[in-house]
Amino acid sequence: MPRSRVDEILRLLHEELSQAPELGAEARESLEEIGRDIRALTGTPPDGFMDHLREATAQFEESHPRIAAVIGRLSDTLSSLGI
Repeated sequence: MPRSRVDEILRLLHEELSQAPELGAEARESLEEIGRDIRALTGTPPDGFMDHLREATAQFEESHPRIAAVIGRLSDTLSSLGI
């Protein structure tokens, strides 16, 4: 997996999280878990991983559209890599 592209998008996600202090603890933990899972990927992702990304995108579309956009980019990038 081209780590540089994934790392760049993870950096953007971290930036968006730092600019969203009103984000609840549960939502923040969910996003941080996504980041940890992606950083740990060395092959096949855990079961339900891509579903988790899609759910997170839908969850943040209204309240935090920039975070949803970054998660969507992560999903698209991982999909294009065959994950």
